[in-house]
Amino acid sequence: MASPATATYAPGYNTTTHHEFRTAHNSAAYLLPTLEKLCATTANPTMLDVGCGSGTITASFAQHFPTLRITAVDLSPEILARAKDHAETIGVADRITFKPANVYDLTATIGTETQFDVVHAHQMLVHLSEPVKALQQLISVAKPGGWLACRDICMRTFSFYPDTTIMHSWTRLQIATHDAAGGSSNAGASLAAWAVQAGASRDKVKLGMGSWMYASPQEREVWGGTFRDRIRGGAMRSKALELGIASEAEMEEMAREWERWIENVDGCCGSLHGELLVQK
Repeated sequence: MASPATATYAPGYNTTTHHEFRTAHNSAAYLLPTLEKLCATTANPTMLDVGCGSGTITASFAQHFPTLRITAVDLSPEILARAKDHAETIGVADRITFKPANVYDLTATIGTETQFDVVHAHQMLVHLSEPVKALQQLISVAKPGGWLACRDICMRTFSFYPDTTIMHSWTRLQIATHDAAGGSSNAGASLAAWAVQAGASRDKVKLGMGSWMYASPQEREVWGGTFRDRIRGGAMRSKALELGIASEAEMEEMAREWERWIENVDGCCGSLHGELLVQK
């Protein structure tokens, strides 16, 4: 039997502070009506949160839905420990089970008999080289009549103020290095097609679009600081140099542009995200 495909998180976990801005309300609002109905009609409903990262969305689900029982999985034991600490801090750890897992072989972690009322993945498929294989696994662990929910960015939709040439150069760099690392910069718009390719019935697939906007001083510091640091020392920088996409001098100018953006009281950055709901 062939071994499962390798799943990686190319950006790494060194600059994940911006992940911790994420909550169920600002990053999974499209799913909340479904969860509200489920929790009103089902005793102790279950959720599998795949690629939970530092767990702020996971814990937010648990806060908002006290009867929901969540299993949260991620590749990294280090980030799972951080997620568990967060859940303990806000008093919901007793309703969340944290486990390391590879999305390409979920049954190795949760068993072949276990299925969930809701399977959720946020900004995960965008990083994968084989998103359809991952979706097949996600669908397989949902109960009949249950739900799959995925949200992923459309990287081509970044919009800035100030709208500078350097920021557009950064966008092209972001897309090129992301795709070269095996991800899909057009993941958000591809979700419905991928779900059908993974075996979902087209009439059970709903795709919408949501947005993020970073504009407050704290948001600019976290968001801008993340990309400044990735350009100066992260996987984005090394991949760009490896492929000859940008020089060190060009990337240093991009990092400085992010610093100028952070300091600009009118600075903002927005993007669109595909939001997928599939009923099995």
